[in-house]
Amino acid sequence: GKAAVGTWLNLASVVVADNLGHVGFDFLVVDTEHSPITQETAFHCLASIAASDAVPMARVAWNHPMPIKQALEAGAMGVVVPMVNSPEEAEIAVSAMRFPPAGSRSMGALASAYGPDYGVRFNEEVCAVVMVEHADAVKCVEDILRVKGIDVCFIGTGDLALSMGLQIGHPDHE
Repeated sequence: GKAAVGTWLNLASVVVADNLGHVGFDFLVVDTEHSPITQETAFHCLASIAASDAVPMARVAWNHPMPIKQALEAGAMGVVVPMVNSPEEAEIAVSAMRFPPAGSRSMGALASAYGPDYGVRFNEEVCAVVMVEHADAVKCVEDILRVKGIDVCFIGTGDLALSMGLQIGHPDHE
């Protein structure tokens, strides 16, 4: 019933992730799209955040099952997926975040350590975030947001302006 407040982590620093995790944010997004953060560094940052009260999340570099799975395997409890331009692309993102029968994510051997109901519990807890940041996505945004399993939609204003051939702040962009 309250707004969730968080921020993005673009610095490839576990120390920064750890410090930000303890200042009161509800969530922190480790950005692997527009930063030098590697998969290994993301793993350590997400583990640091998980040790705090903040929810560890990651923005992947592209809407493909592999980086989504890698972010989740590294400990993200939510994934931000960029450039979701159609309902079909939203379905790909949501499916990659959930175990069958709700999705297509595979379960690694380590997941069995979390108990037989891990997949069901995880499917209920993971946060699926899509980014609408292209003029094509705006045209079908209502259909995108109707996709079952989407929890949050972020608007990528910079890329949206670029796709429209405009500068941020132009009246048509607003």
